[in-house]
Amino acid sequence: MKKLFLIIPIILMIFISCDILEHDTYSNNEIEKFFSVFSDTLSTINADNADSLKYFYAENYSNNLQNRDDMIEFFSSFFLINTPVNLEAELVDYNRFGEIKWNLKEFRSDSLYQTILMEDVITLDSPVKFIGNQINPPELDPTKPVVFAEMFTAEGCGNCPPVADHLHNLKNILGGQFIYVEYCQSNDHTPFYMDYVTYYNYWEQPTTMIAGTNAVVGGSEESLNAIDSYSDAVINNDLQATLTNLVADKNDGILTGTIDVNLIDVSTEDLILTVVLADGEPEIYYSGTAEQFHNVAYAKTEIAVTQSGSVNFTINYDSILDFVQPKAIAWLQTRKPVYDAECKTYSAAEYIIGE
Repeated sequence: MKKLFLIIPIILMIFISCDILEHDTYSNNEIEKFFSVFSDTLSTINADNADSLKYFYAENYSNNLQNRDDMIEFFSSFFLINTPVNLEAELVDYNRFGEIKWNLKEFRSDSLYQTILMEDVITLDSPVKFIGNQINPPELDPTKPVVFAEMFTAEGCGNCPPVADHLHNLKNILGGQFIYVEYCQSNDHTPFYMDYVTYYNYWEQPTTMIAGTNAVVGGSEESLNAIDSYSDAVINNDLQATLTNLVADKNDGILTGTIDVNLIDVSTEDLILTVVLADGEPEIYYSGTAEQFHNVAYAKTEIAVTQSGSVNFTINYDSILDFVQPKAIAWLQTRKPVYDAECKTYSAAEYIIGE
């Protein structure tokens, strides 16, 4: 998770700064006590006990599209380096609206390495918790196309973390209008990795395919901007098909499910519905960084689609796999025997199994 997610839009910063003087006339003993305990706890955490900070964040915490688990991941990320790290919290200000500013100080080998200004929202009454500004990802607009992205990556890919982080943030920003999957070459996490690389004929890592026909190679700022541009173009296109009512369940190495396919303006020639079993929060991290993988595909099925209607699917997978957040991710695509510019994706859907 990129630390830049903490930057607040300028307009919001101006709004908060206008209230900062109100602390002169407003105080709250509950907030002061809460922050003192939070600060003491933060100073004692390490890579193994960062979960203890969950107590200070509301279960429905949402701040600039980051949830409670994202915050725990953020704090944990400081300890994934080979240098002693200590964290400290310093209260800057708060106001009667619950808006709070505090400094997160990172010390490396007892020397101050950086200070990050944290801006959040806190409850005013007991039990005091960080609640966030409750900005949440938007719901799916069924009148617009869904962007589908495929990322080819590996644990040792040095240029991949910025792209992985960018896709994760896009999901938070676009919500149901954006679905993505990661194909991880390392340790054969995605067994069909080479099949898909060979089909698309893009061999570099990272390569991100947007809607099946827009390949973005690399992790530069220019590449990230291209991902944004292609995604915007997809959303602004005419709706050609939809995938709805996806449900799935898994048991003892077999995943079964159904999905409704609605064809609006799509040729059924070489039209394929692909469904993968993925893990939304796998215990996989890029080498030397804190960036976590998301939506890693482990097994798949491909079904020819000839008409609109409900489609049943079955996926066989290795039953020893331990999933943190199992998902079924489906997309509809023209997949000719030989890939070309017409092999686009038309829609996508995802379903978290067990929720």
